[in-house]
Amino acid sequence: MVHTTWHYVTRHLPGIGVVLTIYDAFGNEIEEVVADTLDDALEQAKTLAEAAGATLEVAARAIANATLDVVRGLGAAVVDGLDSAYDATRAKLEGREPDVIAGIVVVALTILTVTYIFNSAKAKGDAF
Repeated sequence: MVHTTWHYVTRHLPGIGVVLTIYDAFGNEIEEVVADTLDDALEQAKTLAEAAGATLEVAARAIANATLDVVRGLGAAVVDGLDSAYDATRAKLEGREPDVIAGIVVVALTILTVTYIFNSAKAKGDAF
């Protein structure tokens, strides 16, 4: 439930009744209610506020449900995409497993060597 601070200003107009102007917490005019008495104007304002709250709640639930549907669909799409990428990679590399393993080992050793050299030079204060 959304809680908002509401302010109101009343004006008594002879021959018309009471004019109740409702403002939100930021000073923006929301609604103007005209009634015979202040109690009637407040009752109408209460009815308007309850209707607005119900509308906001319905909208919030719709947004939450739509967001949940997007997240569910996104998760399924990611899993399907990864599965397709795996299948395509496997089909492309089938029969060349030793070359692939050798390439992965070379890349790993290169990264480890560069990291070791960089950290050694940094620790001694040479050029870094």
